[in-house]
Order: sequence, then C-alpha cells, then structure tokens
Amino acid sequence: MFCKNCYANLSDGTEVCPKCNANLTAKMPVEEADKKMDGMESSSDSSSGSNSADIAMDIKKRKDRPRAGMIIIGSLAGIIFIFLAFVIYQRIDFRPSVQKEVLISDNVMDSQTAQSNKTIAALPKAAQDSVQNITASDPAIQKHLQDSKDYILNGKYQNAVESLKMALEKNPANQDIKKAISATYGIIAVKKIQTGSYSDAVEDFKNAIRYFNEDPKLYLGMGSAYIQLNKNSDAESALNSATALDPTLVEAYHLLADIYYKSDDVAKAIPYWEKALNIDPSDQKARYFLSKAKREKDTNEKFTKELTSHFTIRFEGPEEREVGRTVLSILEDAYREIGRELSIYPETEVIVYLYTKQQFRDVTRSPSWAGALYDGKIRVPISGYKNDFNQLKKNLYHEYTHALVRSIVQNGRCPTWLNEGLAEHFEDRDMPSSRKEVIKTLQKNKVIIPIRNLEGSFMGFSSAQAYVAYALSHAVVEFMIDRYGMYNVKRVLEELGKNKTVDEAMRDGLSISYEVFQKEWQSEFEKGKG
Repeated sequence: MFCKNCYANLSDGTEVCPKCNANLTAKMPVEEADKKMDGMESSSDSSSGSNSADIAMDIKKRKDRPRAGMIIIGSLAGIIFIFLAFVIYQRIDFRPSVQKEVLISDNVMDSQTAQSNKTIAALPKAAQDSVQNITASDPAIQKHLQDSKDYILNGKYQNAVESLKMALEKNPANQDIKKAISATYGIIAVKKIQTGSYSDAVEDFKNAIRYFNEDPKLYLGMGSAYIQLNKNSDAESALNSATALDPTLVEAYHLLADIYYKSDDVAKAIPYWEKALNIDPSDQKARYFLSKAKREKDTNEKFTKELTSHFTIRFEGPEEREVGRTVLSILEDAYREIGRELSIYPETEVIVYLYTKQQFRDVTRSPSWAGALYDGKIRVPISGYKNDFNQLKKNLYHEYTHALVRSIVQNGRCPTWLNEGLAEHFEDRDMPSSRKEVIKTLQKNKVIIPIRNLEGSFMGFSSAQAYVAYALSHAVVEFMIDRYGMYNVKRVLEELGKNKTVDEAMRDGLSISYEVFQKEWQSEFEKGKG
C-alpha cells in the first residue's frame, strides 16, 4: 500500500504513515473518487467546444461490478487517488478517448463461442468404451483389439485405428469394430480441432462417418470445423445431418444460428435459438442471443447496405450515405495498413453498423459510457463523428484491430491487455500525452499492477480505473512490440488461436515464460522506461 498523503510505499495494514504521520484509516471511498473524476470529465468535455462532445457518453459508476473488475479494484483504488491528485495539482487535460468500445469478451454471453464442446468432448470416452466392449473368439482378432486398447490408453490413436482396421480385415461384418474405428477417428478429429488443424479435423470426421454414419456428434464436430474454415454451406449440411439424427442436439442449433447471425441474416438465426430454448428452457445463452437478435432485427429492417470487397456497412436513411462511404474508405485503409504490419488479411467480410445514439443503446444494451461495440460486428453511434474525421478514424482503426485479432484468435481467448493494447497501438502510434502522464505518475510512486490482473474484462471498472487500465495495456504492448517485434506478437495471437493458455502462448510465441515477460516489463517500468 502507499500513503494517500505523501504516496510513500508502506507495508499492508499500516495505520499511520511514518513519514508524514497521516492517518491512513480514514479512506476516501472509490465511489467518491469516481464522482470527482466524472465531474472533471464532464467539465472538460463541456468546455472544449468540440463536435466530439456530441457523442461523449455520460460515464456513470456501475453499482454491480463483474467479478473481473473486483479482482483489481483494490490495486486500482489507490491509483485513482494518485491520478486525481495529479489532475488537480498538475491540471493536465484529462480527456479519455471517450468512445472506447465494448469487446466481445466484455459480455459473458458474447464471449462464449457458439460451439459447446461438451458433446464433442464426449467422443474420446465413447471410443474407449467402444473398444473395451468388443469381444472376439479369434485369437488373432483379440490380439489386434488388445493392441488398440493399449494404444488408446497411451494416447496413440492413429496406431489404435490401424490395429482396429487389421481386426476388421479378419471380420469385415463386425459392426462393433466399425463403430470403434469411427469413434477413434472421432478422437483424432477432436484433437485436431483443439490444435486449430481444422482441415485435417474435417478429413478425420469424414473417415469416422465412413465407418459409422449414425452418430450425430460426428456431424456436429465436422460442422464446427467447417465453420472455422469459413465454409458455411458445408457446415450447414453437416449440422442439419446432426439434427436429423438427434432433433434435441442443442449445440447444433446454436451453431446454425451463429452461422446466420454472423453472416448478417438475423431473421434466419432467430428460429434456431427458439428451437434451442424449446428443447431447454434453462438455456441462458439461447435466451440472451434470441433477445439480442430480435432487438437487432427490429432496428435494422429498414437499414441501407453498402459494401466493398472486405466490409459490409449498414445505416439508416440516404442522409447517412456519405458518412457511410467515409467509414468504408477509412476501414479499407485500416485493412491495408494494419494488415501489412501484422501480415494478415481476413478472408471474411467485416460487418459494420452505424446507429443513432438511441438505436445503439436499444440494440446493444451497453453501459452508458460505451461509445462503440465489437461483438463480432462493429457497431458505432455515428452522430458525433460527422465533423470530427480524426476521431472517427482513430476509433475505426481501434475497432478494426479487434476484428483482426478475432480473426487470428478465433475460438481462443485473448487477454484484454493484449487486445486493447494492440487496438490502442493501431489507433494512435504515439500515446497521448495524458496517458504518458498517467504512466509517469505510476512510475514515480512505484505502483505496479501485475499484467495478469488485466487479462479479464475492464467493464467492471469505473471510468478512472478503466482509463488507467487502457494506459497500462497500451504501454505493455508498446514494450512488447519494441522488445520482441510485431512478428512475435502475432505468434502469440496465433498460439492463443490454438486454444492455448496465455502462459503457453507467451512461451511458444515469445520463447519466454509469462512470468519472465512480466518481470522484464516491471524492470523497465521501474526504470521509468515502460
């Protein structure tokens, strides 16, 4: 902890500062700090006379903070005091980038991939059970079966398949052996999905189905792999086969809905979530997405569409056509510039919605301080940007970075500090002076926040806490790029895309452990260089 009066570093639990004799038991509540900070932001915004003030949202404290926010609230509470003191006494221009977007990871439901792995994950056990239950009187067949059991127990599934095939050659009519081969191919396919080898997974699911074509889980797995390959037509065919075999397979309905929703055909997605809810009324994920899709459908029915080869943009009314074309032009620039630096150009189009303030609130149900949102589609309340091209460009670059990160990480989870830090980097290569002052203040007072504490959502933070979190994320990623290069940063994202943990992705992408990276960053930070 540190003294709220002189900011001296102290042991936790200290009641009286030995340096200035300040009583540390009388603490300013975080809520009061938030009120002061919000008041300063409102004052700064109203006095600026900038057109961007038209779209600045009133940043209000959320009473119910998500668990992720509570993790670091203790650490950030002290930082708020320092930052407030700096604002008051140094009179810096505190103006956060007011239109920070809500990431898909900021909502528990939005952060869940449509695919539920519960059904597919049952395949390995099914294969083991299938082999264990096979009996044969022929000693040669029994030998092959025993070998396959041993291989499965040791994780050598391809060897198990070969042993089972040899057993089948000696008894071609044995349906149990065919089912065992099918189930073992299912294990192999699942392992390929888990490592991001989706094309290979599809082939193994096809092999499994050739030996036994009545297991809906195989079609479900193949459909999920096709989705990752952006082969939606093939995915639909596989998933429809799954539901034909098992009309109660909720996971398949979720995937079918997700295909249509992401391709911007909300009307076709809705019936699948309704089916999922009819089967399982307690399915909160289906309930959430169904409600969201209906709100979106009601708002978007009269929207106009414009498109390029990489983006589809929707807006209401001909009067928004010019700003829509401006947005498309900016996003195409982002596609080229950011793509060139990361060496990746997504094959699937990015969908963008331009809303009025009220439409944005009605559709997204986002908190009042959120000025844009990325939930698989870029959503922007456009009114305040019309005469502020520079801010519009920054925000669209920021948003597009999240879409690009999603295209790399896909079903993996990207820590928020990395996702937001990259978005800040591409939004504005030169960190704003106010952000730099925040970092300097933290360095001066030797306040260190572990990077791990910034992995989760920032949505539970107050405006002041979020501002510090964004600044730190930006600083950490700039350090990461400077030290290891953008190529290796991309490698970390790719490893996350293989469903690896952050620890594993850092180790395989940067060739150092997460802990070592944290220590390197902390060392530079303490030297005033971070």
